[in-house]
Amino acid sequence: MNLQQSLSEHDSKIFLENLTEYLPIIFFETDSELKLKYSNNIGFITFGYDIYDLENGINILDLISKENHKTAIQNIKILISNRNYNGNEYTGIKKNGETFPIFVFSIAQFLDDKFSGIQGIVIDLSFHTDLNEKIKKSEEKFRSIFESSPLGIGIVEFSTQRLIDANESFASMLGYSKDEILNLKIGDITHPDDFENEVKTVTSVKGEVETLVFEKRYLKKNGEIVWGRIHLNPKNLSIGETEQYLGIIENITEHKLAQFELTSSKIRYKHLAESIKDVFFSFDNDFYFTYWNRQADRLYGKNYKEVIHKHKNEIFPELNGSELDEFYSTVMKTGKPGTFITQTTLNNKEQYFEVNAHPYEKGLSVFLKDITERILAEKKIKASEEELKKLNASKDKFFSIVAHDLRSPFHGLIGISDILLEEFDELDRKSIREYLTSINKTTKNLFKLIENLLSWSRLQTGKIEYHPENIDLYEAILYSVNLLTPYASNKKITIVNNIAKETLVFGDEKMIVSVLENLLSNAIKFSYPNSKIEIDCLHNEREIQISVKDYGVGLSDEEMGLLFKLDSGFSTIGTNNEKGTGFGLLICKDMIEKMGGKIFANSKKNEGSIFTFMLNKNGD
Repeated sequence: MNLQQSLSEHDSKIFLENLTEYLPIIFFETDSELKLKYSNNIGFITFGYDIYDLENGINILDLISKENHKTAIQNIKILISNRNYNGNEYTGIKKNGETFPIFVFSIAQFLDDKFSGIQGIVIDLSFHTDLNEKIKKSEEKFRSIFESSPLGIGIVEFSTQRLIDANESFASMLGYSKDEILNLKIGDITHPDDFENEVKTVTSVKGEVETLVFEKRYLKKNGEIVWGRIHLNPKNLSIGETEQYLGIIENITEHKLAQFELTSSKIRYKHLAESIKDVFFSFDNDFYFTYWNRQADRLYGKNYKEVIHKHKNEIFPELNGSELDEFYSTVMKTGKPGTFITQTTLNNKEQYFEVNAHPYEKGLSVFLKDITERILAEKKIKASEEELKKLNASKDKFFSIVAHDLRSPFHGLIGISDILLEEFDELDRKSIREYLTSINKTTKNLFKLIENLLSWSRLQTGKIEYHPENIDLYEAILYSVNLLTPYASNKKITIVNNIAKETLVFGDEKMIVSVLENLLSNAIKFSYPNSKIEIDCLHNEREIQISVKDYGVGLSDEEMGLLFKLDSGFSTIGTNNEKGTGFGLLICKDMIEKMGGKIFANSKKNEGSIFTFMLNKNGD
């Protein structure tokens, strides 16, 4: 029986069509009039059509929203003209009229140098929509905090010093409406004697310090002066290519006027000390109390008679040797005013205070301002910013994979399949086997990438169900070892399971098995032939520590720093040129953390690696 009798072009095409049915991506092919000739089963399921619809004729433009038709036609013309491939986003439309976002990757086909149709894939981008919804909610949360803050908040464009956003608190502080203040620059609302110094200060420390605090005079709409204490982040908050910084502004006019009055008039000293809202007390040069106002009485529960003429360490023994104690001493020695932020617990409530110390000839005056509300607002804003960064990183990583990691293998598959179809009669059996082997390896790697990508996306969107229970760890490891033994046998690698029978661990069985399979698969990939892999555990009354150790290529310190990071894209080649997806360890980390555990690694180059994860022994 010759080659032509054993294999035919029809057989090869059937093989490729069967192959596409096992991938969770839509494959399609059209004729020269853009009518569908073929789609795998997931295409019919996704768009809601059946095989009879295909026989009646479905134009691919019928599967795209009418708003996208003009763009799609232009892209198809470019595709045919350039005889190349391209990828584009459209709004897909199902048979029932429901719309959803899709990504289409396509390539033009030619027969006898004449356009004969299009081949391509379609990816459902609903996951992208879910991420955008999360980002939207996070932005709404940020906006709620921004608008409801009792403190003034403004966002300034660095290059123009233009105020591009401000809350109502800041606008009303200066007597403007929100619309009015957004048409102004910082110089328009700052006392001219303070503006130049502010610009120099912010510019000089830009990107070097976490938080910059300074005071200045603002000009109200009616010309009155308002004193403000500004807290801003000079590392800036970048939106696209625009550098911006966010400032939180306290109205300290009353506080500032009180300080001026105290230093300018001894006669009114006691009256002002008692009328201000801040806690105020003073020391002599040996740190004995010389004054203690009523606000201090209320805060500390100690009256004037209990405190006056006593040493600070007698009244506050916990102060001795603390950072606040050192701050007082430094201000006293240098003779320069200073500001210090301190945290304390009073009446079982966590509070933050800004301590302003002003030295004078006979001692030290101290003002304590309760800034708990401001600090909590800053923490909420910072947490909201971090959440936005994480969600954007997830979104960017997803599109990076769609644009790069998926495109390359599909391009290779299309190229090899074209060779098989066009040169089928000239190829011998050995060549065909080599091409099919290449297709097999590529589709397996591609399927693993898509499988990991879908698992990771479900973890990010909370769509993986979590069912914790007591699991027999020995049986879970035995199952994973048996599954991967053929892979290990190909490299003559022995897997040693040192876990005792009936060792229990608390977690989700599917997640634990998935983690074990990922770690063992990596260990096999990076182990040398004729070596071994050891699985061990340590445990106490509450936790169990499971480790997978190999004696393979190991990792450098620099490579170790890239592990478990979403934006690193770290992946290396195995000892038999095995390719990885870069997602396995990320999935392990997310699953272990979902089960309340943690995962870490130790490795030395050319000596091997140990990957360890910790879980609870029971559900208590």
